[in-house]
This record gives sequence, structure tokens and C-alpha cells, in this order.
Amino acid sequence: MAHAIDETTGIAAAWSNELTSWHGLGSVTTGINTSEDIIKLAGLDFEVVKKPIFVEDDTDLFETSYTKIEGHFSTVRTDTHKPLGIVGKKYEVIPNTEAFRFFDSVIGKDNVQYETAGALKDGRVIYVTAKMKEPMLINGKDPHDMYVVFTNSHDGSSSVRAFITSVRIVCANTFAAAIANMKGRKKSGESNYLTVRHLSGYQNQMAQAMQVLALTEKVTQEQQGLFEQLQKIKLKDDQTKQLALQLICDQAELNILGTGADVQNVLSARKFNTYNRILESCFGPASQQDILGTAYGFMNGVTYYTSHVKDKESQDATIYNHLFGTSRELQSKAVQLVTSLV
Repeated sequence: MAHAIDETTGIAAAWSNELTSWHGLGSVTTGINTSEDIIKLAGLDFEVVKKPIFVEDDTDLFETSYTKIEGHFSTVRTDTHKPLGIVGKKYEVIPNTEAFRFFDSVIGKDNVQYETAGALKDGRVIYVTAKMKEPMLINGKDPHDMYVVFTNSHDGSSSVRAFITSVRIVCANTFAAAIANMKGRKKSGESNYLTVRHLSGYQNQMAQAMQVLALTEKVTQEQQGLFEQLQKIKLKDDQTKQLALQLICDQAELNILGTGADVQNVLSARKFNTYNRILESCFGPASQQDILGTAYGFMNGVTYYTSHVKDKESQDATIYNHLFGTSRELQSKAVQLVTSLV
């Protein structure tokens, strides 16, 4: 499933404040801002432990025996007994309840509201987001909500992470988009995130996560400045079409199109359909009217496509991702294309 929401207990491990996500999974409530309640509503009230790993020794034909793999352990959910990952002896499990306790200290209670929480990939990854109550305004009228995000993995795939993003996480696709946003800023040398490794002494490191909230104003101002610059860059329809082609075409296709070849004759039927859907998302939604014909409008159109069109119309996410990459990659490439115009 493209959303990857954990359903191993028979109930979707996802919670959302007020708004139902497009896949319609999980519980939706209003006004809850206590981590104890959200842990239960989001299906995060499970424990993870480290267990030794044994392999079967089949050298004896008459008796089965097992050999312990030294220095390696499996992380296992105690409720479903499902192995989640392979980790080393120094790896420390960070319980969901403890992760929430630290997140409580990060967000406080005055200027933020818990927004979403859940588990992905059978419980291998958990996430919590809190929305800043004051949105970022572009040119004083176009609101963008900002979120403080806390993620943790139970399979050894990543550290604990706390960061700031404009992406509201509800499933694997939006989780990936938020992580890509965080990593993009990391590469540029900006520090809107904190990470904590699963090692002894992680409690002291996680206590430092309170610093992440202090970065919110700085990050918000930087993004606001960029978006306002993009809104001033005017694009003709042909330029928007060219950006859409750069978004989904490989270099060979772009080379052929550069000779004046007809788009429909160069692209496959599936890719041509995607090209048209992206243009419809850039030119069509009523919410885009004030920013049509700008670089900012193109970026928002691609975001609208990946968030509201692509996953609903695609019956085979595997085929789509093989052709075009994930929603995260599409959004990231769109941002790269428009910021190169600044």
C-alpha cells in the first residue's frame, strides 16, 4: 500500500486533528492535545524490545539445534511479535512513550497544536507533528502552515529526528516529502533539524531537542522570503509547459522534444497523461488563481498534483514510481526547477 500506514493489529495506526486524510484511515478527533490520549488514538501504545538472533544448525540430521549470532539483535514488537529490524549491541530502543514525553517538552502548549501521529511500515517508523498556530503568510495573504515534526524508527534505519517543515504528515508519501524537505535544508548548510542516535545517553541528547522550536521563526522567515521571490517571477504558458516536461522527462526525451517534435508522439501514453494532469493542477485549481503564471504557482501546482491527484488516480504505485520516482522526488525536483529561476 502506498500510504504504508501500520495495520498489523487490524486497526490503522494513525491519528489526525480535525482533518481526514485522502486515504480515510485512522481516527480523527478535535481539540486533543495530551500525548497520553494521542498515543492510544494513533496506535502507538506498543513496546519494542531487543532479542537475540539464532540460526538453525542443520548439520545434525537427528536433532535441530540453533546457533546464536553474536553482536546482532532483532527489534521486535511485543504485541504482534513481529521483527522490525536488525541492530547492533550498542543500539538502544527508544520507547514511544518516552519519545512523546520529549516531544511534549519541545512543543509546549501555548503556540502549537498536536496535528497528526501514527506508525508506518508495521511500526518500524513513528511520527508526530504539531502545527504552529500562527501560519506563515506570503505577501500578507497566502497562509502556509508550519509544523514541528518528531520521528523515530524501531528498525535501525534512522536516528530520532526533530525538524521544522511546511508538510503535514499523514502517511508514507507525506512523511517522505517532509524528510526530503529536511534533508534539502541540511545539504544547504541550514540547521532546522536535530538528530539523536539510538545509543546510551540518548536521554541527554533528546533533551536538547527543545532547541528546535527556537529555529521556527528563522526558518519561517527564510521560506517566506523565498516564496515571495518566486511569486514575483512570471511564467508564460509555454514556460510552465517546459518546466512540466523537465519534471517528468529523461534527457533523451528532452533532446527529441528540443528538435520540435510533438509531445504526444514522444511521450508514452502514461507519461503524456501525467504531463496533462500536472498542467491541469498548475492552471486549474481555484486556489491557484492569485498565483497563476508564476514560479510559485508552478511549485504549488506540482504539490497539488502529488497531494490530491496522483495517488488517487494511480492504481499501481509501483509502476508509477518506476516511471517517475516518488511524490517526494517530484516535489523536490519542482522546487529545484523554480529556485533555479531566482
